[in-house]
Amino acid sequence: MITGPDLLQISLARINMNRSELEEAGVIDKGINGDKAWSNFGRDIDTFIVKLPQSRLAALAAMIQRRANRQR
Repeated sequence: MITGPDLLQISLARINMNRSELEEAGVIDKGINGDKAWSNFGRDIDTFIVKLPQSRLAALAAMIQRRANRQR
């Protein structure tokens, strides 16, 4: 179950992500190959997340979890 504080941590993590973090986590490709994904992320993060393949979605979830754990 997601609590209010969990939702806040997820939202904070999402708005504070940068391209290099997403590349390092394997959410988007590095370099020029990731340009379209980075653009989509910035334009409409919700649709970007919905369209992620399962492996990249898992990488994004792990990234958010790591950030949330650091902030606690």
